[in-house]
Amino acid sequence: MMFVKPRKNLQNRKYKYSIFRILGNETPPRDAENARLKTLEFILDNEPEFPNTVKCWIVNCIHDRERREHICHMLNERNMYYVIVPLWRQKYLEANNRSAKVTQIVGINRARNFAIKHGHTFSDFTFVLDGDCFFSQDLWDRASQEIAEDQKINKNRKYYSTPSSRSTFEHAAKSNDPMLLAEPMLIFRHDSDRYFDENIPFGEGDKLRFLYELGHSSEPSKHHILINNNLCKSISMVQHVTGSDYEIELDQKLRIKLRNELIDLFGR
Repeated sequence: MMFVKPRKNLQNRKYKYSIFRILGNETPPRDAENARLKTLEFILDNEPEFPNTVKCWIVNCIHDRERREHICHMLNERNMYYVIVPLWRQKYLEANNRSAKVTQIVGINRARNFAIKHGHTFSDFTFVLDGDCFFSQDLWDRASQEIAEDQKINKNRKYYSTPSSRSTFEHAAKSNDPMLLAEPMLIFRHDSDRYFDENIPFGEGDKLRFLYELGHSSEPSKHHILINNNLCKSISMVQHVTGSDYEIELDQKLRIKLRNELIDLFGR
């Protein structure tokens, strides 16, 4: 898979942490119009800068050129580091089944693996987040402190997870409490060697199987719970904000239904 050259080079610098967020296409009917752009704007405007940390963005397979350019303009205005992953339309058209088409047009696990590998080259720990995840200062301080303290005791630990809370903008801006706990986001030490399975299409447990391997619960609605901490430790929390109707976040069956409608469109 080929990536467009990153906007600037970080190879000669070394950070304690890198935070990668993966930005994807708007996904109606799951998303309201421009919801993801509003979410990006909220994060850029409200998330603090963190010491010894670089924020990185993966602009992943955005098929609408104007929207992609809009995203890049927003990131450029904040002098953010980002990488563009192009959508290979020909490979999408050549895909001969639904799963292959979905994998080409979304490619979420390819993007996650790129974040891990790229983060390893210039940071000690790489946070791999969905594009709508947001850290307040307090939540970040807790996360970095808990990693540092655990590393003193468990020097062989290479993986951490942080539960995500499906939250509104208003809640995330003023509170560090969870609204609705959901799938955790993962953190990788620079010498970790596990990766996401790129053969699993979006919407078919693309992240869940990895979570199970690291010791997370396989019980529905409880994936954020770590039941075996031999490989991984659960730390802090991250806000998973939405610019769409929050009622969708509260109704898991509706979320799945809307997501599947989108996947059906991708798979045509």
